[in-house]
Amino acid sequence: MIKRLCCIALSIMLLLSTCILGVSAENNENKSIKKIVSIVYDDSGSMNNKNEDWAYASYSLQNLIGLMNPQDELSVVKMSSPNQTTSFDLSASSSRGDGIKDVETWRTPGGSTPFTAVNTAAEWIKEKKSGYAETQSVEFWLVIITDGAFETGYPKNMNGYLNELKGAMGNSKFESIFVAIGNNVPNYVKNDWTSVTGNHLITSANSN
Repeated sequence: MIKRLCCIALSIMLLLSTCILGVSAENNENKSIKKIVSIVYDDSGSMNNKNEDWAYASYSLQNLIGLMNPQDELSVVKMSSPNQTTSFDLSASSSRGDGIKDVETWRTPGGSTPFTAVNTAAEWIKEKKSGYAETQSVEFWLVIITDGAFETGYPKNMNGYLNELKGAMGNSKFESIFVAIGNNVPNYVKNDWTSVTGNHLITSANSN
């Protein structure tokens, strides 16, 4: 169980870091581009299952914090507090370490998976974007980490929602990643999230 958990968490982390940070031996120049990342983090009751989905999400977020550069910005919206953002100080190794320790304490208090959390994360991204000229070397990323469907507030026209969000970002680079943990994320959610150019889907199915 522990070996499988580590392998899946490592796979998610590597895919996330490759997408967002451009981690590769030949792409060191990407480190000079500031990344502003907003993550929607599923800590609902369903994450605390026999497959320990919460652990995949936690380990992936911890590793991403450790890999991000000092000039980057990271904010997380937990589904248990869908109207609240938690920002992490990435300016030094010690502060990143404190952030990782904080995430280690996160568990699953229960509750649902409201789409309000995505709205909050998107508004944070748009607010950050307003402080940068489109000519600056800045990338904006919206990441959703969940193991199922949104129970409340899911847009009837997800394609339109994502296109509207991309439009609000103007000519700045904006992309999103949907991390589907486990076997319970419906196909219509996966299809919705990949229907707009610039969206990425990472799937990680668990064997029972």
